[in-house]
Amino acid sequence: MECPKCLMEADTDLIDCDVEEVTFPVDLNKLIGKMFAFKIEITTYNLTNFDEMYVVTNMIDDELIVNELKEKKKIT
Repeated sequence: MECPKCLMEADTDLIDCDVEEVTFPVDLNKLIGKMFAFKIEITTYNLTNFDEMYVVTNMIDDELIVNELKEKKKIT
């Protein structure tokens, strides 16, 4: 399942911040208990400016892909 199918919401619609209270969007409950693989974009700007803010270009919960990446990176 890729990100748009998973969330069905724009990222700006997922966060509802109030000055006194931060709410947990109901749509994020769809992610609980799932394992995802993320493809991120790391630019030259990130590397030269030590900027740790990256762009997620794809997110997938395909069990075969996630397990392959876990084995490759020795993640338990």
